Amino acid sequence: MKLKRISWQLSPENPFHLSQQSFEKEECFEILDVHRELHLNYNVSGTAYSRVGDKFITMERGDLMLNIPWEIHGTKHVSANLQLYSLTIDTDSLLKALLFCSNRLQLLFLLSVEERWKLLQNPKLKTKLSLLLSTLFNLKRQDKQLLRMEQWLLILQIFVTILAYIPVQEKLAEKVNRLAPAIELLTKKTDVSVSDAAGICHLSVSRFSYLFSKVYRISFKTYQLEQRLNRAAVNLKEGMSVKETAASEKFFDTSYFVKCFVKRFGITPGKFK
Repeated sequence: MKLKRISWQLSPENPFHLSQQSFEKEECFEILDVHRELHLNYNVSGTAYSRVGDKFITMERGDLMLNIPWEIHGTKHVSANLQLYSLTIDTDSLLKALLFCSNRLQLLFLLSVEERWKLLQNPKLKTKLSLLLSTLFNLKRQDKQLLRMEQWLLILQIFVTILAYIPVQEKLAEKVNRLAPAIELLTKKTDVSVSDAAGICHLSVSRFSYLFSKVYRISFKTYQLEQRLNRAAVNLKEGMSVKETAASEKFFDTSYFVKCFVKRFGITPGKFK
């Protein structure tokens, strides 16, 4: 199965991309996608059978699906007359724009595929989002800069609306806050030890490890490895060689880097390039 990478050239100046897809006849696909951007898909009509992470979901008319950063996903089968609205968003731009509720946004990212699907199945939320998305995709103005600004404000409203429906988990939110310094440190350094991460959070190593596993459902070491591989994917995409990429993320054994990359993305770094 092929893994597809698309570059939308997203940036703080161009934080989103809108696309509409229509299928006149029934089709099957063998391509999966993986990237650091967010996807929000809205099924206008027809049926789509998709893979999200390691789960398979059937999207009917009016259904929505959110793909979080670095989540493997792809449409496997579509019915005739399928129409999809697809919104792609630069994750960093969204986090900065919603800084005042970034913790709740992080909680959204922590939801499993099943939890996200259940959240977006809420009838009241679906009604609100379908209206906002229809407005977003049908908005027209002669002034392109003004149009982009209005579209971005609608996108922010869409996510604020979603965040309002996330079940209140105060204890989990407190744990996310407590671990935030370690997550921020990981974005700046490749070689962060568990003791360094625990220290910056003012926690013992054992307490930090326990909280981290509870919140992120994986160990700190595994999370750190995933972040290194995510950055490696970006470097490969930007033209860096496999050997250079491995070294940049402190994989001193290239064969081990290749093994880890395949386990994470299901494809070798060489083919990913």
